[in-house]
Order: sequence, then C-alpha cells, then structure tokens
Amino acid sequence: MSYKDYITEVPNFPEEGVNFKDISPLLANEEVFGDAIVEMRNLTHKVPDYWIGIDVKVIEESVALAYEGLVDNDLTGIAISMGAGMCNVCVMYQGMSALSFSVARGGKKDAKGRGKGGKKEVEVEEDET
Repeated sequence: MSYKDYITEVPNFPEEGVNFKDISPLLANEEVFGDAIVEMRNLTHKVPDYWIGIDVKVIEESVALAYEGLVDNDLTGIAISMGAGMCNVCVMYQGMSALSFSVARGGKKDAKGRGKGGKKEVEVEEDET
C-alpha cells in the first residue's frame, strides 16, 4: 500500500517554494491510518512495552492563530494547529469564531493498546509474522 495516495500536496503553500503535505485524508481513513500505525510499530525490532504520549490540556490556541494568521483574509478561514498529542481547529468568519474545538489524544499505552491515563483507548493489532 502506498500512503502517498492518502496525502494531498498543496504546492507553494504557505509560501512560494514550500509544498504543504495534508495528511488529513490518511487520518480520516480508519483502516489506512491503523495500518500506518502498525507498520511504524513494526519498524522497531521488538514490540515496545508502552506507547507514550503527553497528557494534554485543551486550550484555544487555534483561535489565537486564526486572529494572527487570517489578518490578510478579512479574518476568514480555518486555523489548525497540531502537536504534543493535540489538534486545535478554529473556523473563523469575519473575525468571529464560528467553530472552535480541540481533540486531545495523550497518555501512555502498553504494547497491546491498553490505556494508562490517556483520553482514548486504541486497540493495536499484532502481526503474526
């Protein structure tokens, strides 16, 4: 399987000479995303004892980014920030936040995907190879 089929490239964004790689189609496809996670795990020579992430706090970072980044677009557009186990999204129209949310996925998991304090439990399938 080629994961490149699930990654959209936006040329010259955010500026000339930079190509933005949009992985949201890969993240949206549960089967493909699950396969990618299993393949990344299989790059290690042994099954890890834990999957480790950061316990995150929900903040309105995307709203701040929208005000800063959408000035030239009449404060209209979508601001997204990702990192440290959290995705923040803000849809703004003419300076008003029409929609804003954060999705936290942090915590520690053992090799079988059992949570140790994270926000969502994830099952990790083991290969028989």
